Amino acid sequence: MSAAGPAALAVSWWSSPIDRAVNGGGATDTYFPRLDPAAFAARGVVPMGHAAFAFVLGVALGLVIRRTLPAMATTFAVQAAVQIVVPLWIRPHLAATARTTVPIKPDGAPISIQDGAKQIVTHLEVPPVLGHLVTGLEVTRIRDVGAGAVALASDGASVRADAAVLASGAWLGGLAAPFGVRTPVQSGRGYSFSLPPDGLPTRPTYFAEQRVVCTPLGDRVRVAGMMEFTAPDRPPDPRRVQAIVNAARTLLPSADLTRRTDVWAGPRPCTPDGLPLVGPTRSPRVHVCGGHGMWGIALGPLSGKLLAESIVTGRRAPEFDGAASAAVRDTVSRAGRPCDAPELG
Repeated sequence: MSAAGPAALAVSWWSSPIDRAVNGGGATDTYFPRLDPAAFAARGVVPMGHAAFAFVLGVALGLVIRRTLPAMATTFAVQAAVQIVVPLWIRPHLAATARTTVPIKPDGAPISIQDGAKQIVTHLEVPPVLGHLVTGLEVTRIRDVGAGAVALASDGASVRADAAVLASGAWLGGLAAPFGVRTPVQSGRGYSFSLPPDGLPTRPTYFAEQRVVCTPLGDRVRVAGMMEFTAPDRPPDPRRVQAIVNAARTLLPSADLTRRTDVWAGPRPCTPDGLPLVGPTRSPRVHVCGGHGMWGIALGPLSGKLLAESIVTGRRAPEFDGAASAAVRDTVSRAGRPCDAPELG
């Protein structure tokens, strides 16, 4: 007990900034709320309470059993059972249910990422086409040739332009690293599948405790969740889909979760500080636009518009200052800096 006290106080002091941040911004996949079993058992007087309970339990069982090893084994088994039963089945009933309602503006509408990407391509193909649209090209390298940039494909083809914008999502790091972009872009894959609408919410719904999202999309409802940090090209893991199903089963008892279609794993491009990378690299002819995490569908078009205006006019958009400039600190150079390597092979 004497050791549990100082250890618990030290852990509580060290974790107090994290607890305050979680209380202000909500729990994440990495940091948990104070009432989460993993956090609650390690904060404040709780470890001391567990130590006192184990001590009293051991003394009581020792007086009853009167044999040292059986008493110690029984104490350990009972203490372990308490550690499992109380957090999972008793403590959730001790706190009042928290309900939060977030209004959705009438002019807002859910967007399917896959359908939205197809619509963008279709829009670019409608005359008059501003430029030459090339599809089906796997770009593996970018070269700065002084008067422009050349995109090299895996099949040996190449495309030349006055400037190149690297907007390859979770694959951004491999193309941008030769141009001085050192901030890693990690794939944080989200999983989703579609279900018939029967027994599912009729409006976009986020179940915060289970981290499951239901989004009505026409004649189906998309159920999504999960954050899996892995390689973007890795095949989808069926266990991740099953984890979403298990989390949603108690929330959606009337839904038939076996009628899953359109199972999909999408690699979100995540940066260490959560801020996107938008701006020129050490080459004035190569720019980056990526790392928006889960906000790409909302912030991607705006970032692209501002970056395009900056490339055409030569003036940095003021929106890239402040918070946005922090995202490109020490990773991409300021506009106008000479390229250190005019031709990168």
